[in-house]
Amino acid sequence: MIRLKVGFAYMIAVLMTFAALATLMGGNFFAAKLVDATGVKVSPWYTGGEVVQTIDHGSYRTLIHRPVFDALVGQKEDGFIQLDWEPREALPEKIDDDIDCFGDSNKDFHISLDTKTNVAELTSYSPQVISLAGNYKLKERLAVRVVLRRN
Repeated sequence: MIRLKVGFAYMIAVLMTFAALATLMGGNFFAAKLVDATGVKVSPWYTGGEVVQTIDHGSYRTLIHRPVFDALVGQKEDGFIQLDWEPREALPEKIDDDIDCFGDSNKDFHISLDTKTNVAELTSYSPQVISLAGNYKLKERLAVRVVLRRN
């Protein structure tokens, strides 16, 4: 009877060792499955939101993200819109774009970006466009965030 208990204990220990190794080695796989099952998403305050429009300039593209006003519950009064230009290697020295961020066919602001010094200038055409929140050099692109106010 004692031999049976000891044998059973060793069998459980071996199985638990395999379970622990499988969990460690398959961590990314299991994490992805858990995220897919629960529907958890990274906040657009970190990602910039979904890309809603792409403007092709030939050698490079302008990616316009959706305006982000998301809050934990409801919407914030102030938000932002993110613009990306990619690929970084193909960008001209100076970028000048008029942007319609609300999809109403009216240009809401003009962004001027010096890609060598990463200095951006904003000209607002709408009272909802407040200021430049920041410009960022990312791995494969340049990005700018513009502060917006909800109407």
